[in-house]
Amino acid sequence: MPVSASSGEDGATTGRTSAAADSSGTQSTAGHGSTSGADTGGASAGDSGGTIDVGGPCEQLLACARTGIVPVTPLEQVYGENGTCWDEFAATDCEIDCTAQINALHELEPALLECTLCVEETLGQLVCAQNELFECQAGGWEATWAPGDELCQPESDFAGSCSSTASTLEFQCYDGPGTPCETSSCADDGITLFFCVGGRTAEINCISWCEDHPDGPGEDGSCGGDTSKQFCECSAAGFP
Repeated sequence: MPVSASSGEDGATTGRTSAAADSSGTQSTAGHGSTSGADTGGASAGDSGGTIDVGGPCEQLLACARTGIVPVTPLEQVYGENGTCWDEFAATDCEIDCTAQINALHELEPALLECTLCVEETLGQLVCAQNELFECQAGGWEATWAPGDELCQPESDFAGSCSSTASTLEFQCYDGPGTPCETSSCADDGITLFFCVGGRTAEINCISWCEDHPDGPGEDGSCGGDTSKQFCECSAAGFP
């Protein structure tokens, strides 16, 4: 059952039921839904949107601190290239300390990519940062929607947005061809609205949307608008 729908310059967004997934990316409870949950580890890679290179745990800790979450200078004095830790302790001990600290900071800010550890032991871990999905791979963070797409299917076609907690991800799932797009448009049938989500094409049937809109049923749903935006028009419900 739809719970929300809106339209604007970038098209419409829809919300439905939820689906949960375990760390392997397998859905354990499902609906014809718009949100899918997944543990943040153990998904396979897909199409790459570019890799963000990262160093070892201490380099990642300093990068996390530079976001402003904690003062960076004291950490640089201990774990920086010429930090005291490397002179006083074994390198592995310093890296263990950095790992513990960055994991603690991740608990505070799970959506900060810089504060999410990416090392050999966490390969395959997922994080949503600034509404973009990243997977930890050898060499750094790789931008990819493929794990989200897999969780949304087969109930929906692809994942278009996401959010993170310290242990889980939530995906917004959409129907549509998923082809690249920049603006919304109406199909030739006059009832299908195409809109952009994360640069990919989603679609909604305006008749169905108007019939199921939570603010009241509509009739004669159609796709309309002007050169700047398109939307679903519901005559009986007084939309848009």
